[in-house]
Amino acid sequence: MRYQIQIAKERMHFSAAHFTIFSDTERENLHGHHYQLALDLALESPDVQALGLECDYNILKNIATNLCQSLDEFLLLPSQNPYLRLKQTDTHWICQFGADPEMQFLHRDVKILPLSNITGEALSHWFLAEIHAVLPEVFKKSLQQLTVSISSGPDQWVGAVWNRVSIIEKS
Repeated sequence: MRYQIQIAKERMHFSAAHFTIFSDTERENLHGHHYQLALDLALESPDVQALGLECDYNILKNIATNLCQSLDEFLLLPSQNPYLRLKQTDTHWICQFGADPEMQFLHRDVKILPLSNITGEALSHWFLAEIHAVLPEVFKKSLQQLTVSISSGPDQWVGAVWNRVSIIEKS
């Protein structure tokens, strides 16, 4: 039996500041978004329980909510952008971009992510990797596709997709 689950709970959101880096000389001004997260799963299982339920979807909601909370009310900075130099002091993160003066932010206000940029595309891939890494086995055995979508504003969504790869033996 194949089925699809979509989860877009109000609690799966976070507010964060960022700036997108376009080149070695151009970036956005620092600004913020109220991000919303949504999950879309395609599952296939002959073992759906008698109640018509594969497993407890609250597990997925909690995973997504906890990840959102880990980013809420932070300035998000990418650690892998070739045009942004980050230096950590005892109390601050110091950012240097192009010819701009250094920007200093308290440690407590910054979350450094292992990304090349802070964009919807990059964040959706980060969420996808983080969620897939901690999915319980009960989901992994039947999961065929997982899409993580993120919105940075009304009617503006971007997503990352994981697909199970089928290996077909040739005779």
